[in-house]
Amino acid sequence: MSSDQDRLTVIYEAYQAAKMNKVPDLKAATTNAEVDAILANLDKLHASYLEAIDANLKATGADIEAAYEAAKAANKAVTDARKHAQHIPDLINKTAALADKIGGLLKAVTA
Repeated sequence: MSSDQDRLTVIYEAYQAAKMNKVPDLKAATTNAEVDAILANLDKLHASYLEAIDANLKATGADIEAAYEAAKAANKAVTDARKHAQHIPDLINKTAALADKIGGLLKAVTA
């Protein structure tokens, strides 16, 4: 079972990875829509991290564990996409899915 620290860590790692890869991702973008999507994903992950810092992430339950595992899997998908140098649209979509899973985790924990 995940702890509140495990949950904060997965959220932090997702945000940090997006933040650290902002410049290379923006350089790889070929359209304004891709630039906007990269920045929107980063903003969403940042907001989720700030929310997580203030939230009580200690709640437990099957729905919370499922949301946590989904967030971990989405984070791994983004990490794997970066390792395999996938095209920026794929990376943007996987990062957007990650941001959604992080949001789902926060919603489950704070409900």
